[in-house]
Amino acid sequence: MNDSEQSKNNLNKTVRIITQMGLNMASVLFSKLIKTDANIYIDKIYNEDISIVGNDIETNNKEVIAAMVDLVGDAPMKFLFMVPLDDALKITDLILGKKLGTTKNFDIYVESSVQEIGNIMASAISNVFVTTCKIKLLPSPPVVVKNYSSIIFQEYTFDLATESNEILIVESHFDLSATGINCILFLLPCLESKKVLSSIEGL
Repeated sequence: MNDSEQSKNNLNKTVRIITQMGLNMASVLFSKLIKTDANIYIDKIYNEDISIVGNDIETNNKEVIAAMVDLVGDAPMKFLFMVPLDDALKITDLILGKKLGTTKNFDIYVESSVQEIGNIMASAISNVFVTTCKIKLLPSPPVVVKNYSSIIFQEYTFDLATESNEILIVESHFDLSATGINCILFLLPCLESKKVLSSIEGL
């Protein structure tokens, strides 16, 4: 294995471990918020050409609500959480303590609910990076947008595409008791952060 491959493996291992630790913490906080069991799992972590990822999202294009957070500091990253509109309505009902199906349309409550989830997840992940890797990392306030998944992904990852053709992606999903909610999380390290994270050992 050459140095480049070893560095990539170290980066993937570090991000996987830290992200899952952060998602475990976020699961506990989110469970308390909605008063039902919630688990957030990593489906896969991989390096991929950004154009291929964009094409895959375009194929399964759907209207979503997204929370976008910039993690700034020693290892800057982009955090993107997307949930289909119908599922965002269910999450809003859970957070508000209402019967599923009560919320019918996108409104300020739906926006606030997705913003809160984005804040919980991004803060939990960044906190674990800070405490475990001894680096400075701080999440910006979540920006919530409603649009098609392909448009959001392309716009939010545009700067990353100018840095490198290949990006590291973490895909995750929510398992919420009896709700059937399907969400996706992208954690996208910037080019300079890859060098920092790939040099961390001992995890």
